[in-house]
This record gives sequence, structure tokens and C-alpha cells, in this order.
Amino acid sequence: MLGNLSLDESSLASDGSNLTDLALETLSIHLTAMEPFHPLLLLPGSAPFVLLEKKILPQVTAVVAEFYSAHPQEGPLLLFSNTDQWVGVYIEYKFQTPVGTHLPGLANFLAQSIMDPAVQKSSIMANGQPDTSIPCYAMALILLGLLFIALVLVWKRKTCFGVSSQTRCPFLLLLLQ
Repeated sequence: MLGNLSLDESSLASDGSNLTDLALETLSIHLTAMEPFHPLLLLPGSAPFVLLEKKILPQVTAVVAEFYSAHPQEGPLLLFSNTDQWVGVYIEYKFQTPVGTHLPGLANFLAQSIMDPAVQKSSIMANGQPDTSIPCYAMALILLGLLFIALVLVWKRKTCFGVSSQTRCPFLLLLLQ
């Protein structure tokens, strides 16, 4: 809870802090645990969730506190997801004092410091490291769009040449020459 914030009407500021300052108080970490995904991991409080939480969270929290020389608030947001049948882990920490979450090196520090063999070191991402990969569904939509364009062009070409190509589609003749 942030409590009550008074907003300045002329800017995006709150009690002397701007949105950049407030954003520095939140840190998000993504990683993959090389453990088989179980659907009950989607339910906080379930036995599989609690077991993995007790295994992963203390390790990551200790490293984050060491990196920033500040302890995050208790009760970070922890979510698990299915990442190619392994467990995707998302942790969001809040700090009571502003910390530079944009500082480089946290992901590398986590990879060097966490000794759990289940944590896939190359999957660790922290603030300043967005996921730049294209999701499968986006790639499928791109390919479907390109296929649709190709089909339309083929259909237009057949339609134009099936009738009077010079009167119906003169612009296509220019493109096809």
C-alpha cells in the first residue's frame, strides 16, 4: 500500500516525488526454474506453490538485498507460469526507499550468486532487460498476414489477366513488368 498521495494538479508529481522516483521503488525479476510445470503452481497457497516459493524466494531475496544494500518490503509479488513446460518465475519487489532499479548488473549478479541448479542462469532478467523475443502467437500472426497478402496478389493477378488486363488493372502491369 502506498497510502494517501496528494497530486499536484499541474504535473505528474506526488508530495515532491515524480513518477520516475516512484518507479525506482519497484523491481521485477523474471527467471526459469528447471522444474516440471504443474497447474497447481498457478494457485498461490497450493502445496506445489508453497514448496517452490520456499525454495526460490529466499535465495533471490537475499541476493537482491545484498545487491542494493537495502531490504525489500516483505511479501513480494510472486507468480509462476508455464514456460515451455518448465516453471516461469516472476518476482516483484517493493522498496520503502528509492533504489536505482535501472542499475545494470543485477541479472548477472543473480546468476553468479544463486547456487540452485534448478535456476536457469541464462533466463534471468531484471529491470533495464525487457524480453525482446517475439511470442509464438505474434510470429504466427505475422506469417498469416504475409500469406494473406501473397494470396491477394495472386488472386489480383489472375483476375486482372483473366479479363482485359489493360483496362482493369493497368497499375499491376507496371508492377509485373
